[in-house]
Amino acid sequence: MLFNKLMVLTSAAESIADAATSGDGATDTPASCLGGGIMSFLPFILIIGVFYFLMIRPEKKRSKAAQDMRNSVAVGNLVTTIGGITGSVTAVDGDMVTIRSGSTDVVVQKWAIRSIDAAPTAENFTYTDEELDAD
Repeated sequence: MLFNKLMVLTSAAESIADAATSGDGATDTPASCLGGGIMSFLPFILIIGVFYFLMIRPEKKRSKAAQDMRNSVAVGNLVTTIGGITGSVTAVDGDMVTIRSGSTDVVVQKWAIRSIDAAPTAENFTYTDEELDAD
């Protein structure tokens, strides 16, 4: 559907350019040639606009959403890393996050967190200060 619209716009631009340069030769001035040159670039400008709105802009939105998610990591969140490690966040220090998975603490960078699976609640935040200090 989008391709069809582009083809219609392209043919319309070509017919306008042809109409501007056709005739008895009196219209073949530099101004009319300039209009035809601009019209020949119209399809390229439209394609760039389509690429921006269909590819670049959504990717920027996804990237911003992922960055906001990583910045909102807090102690007690259940997270999954890009390597598949799932655990509870026990400490956040700048760009480093400590995750407790089972009885093992793993330190990863924030960019390695794929998703926050659950916010801290009474059910999933089961570690006490004594358990954390025992290591």
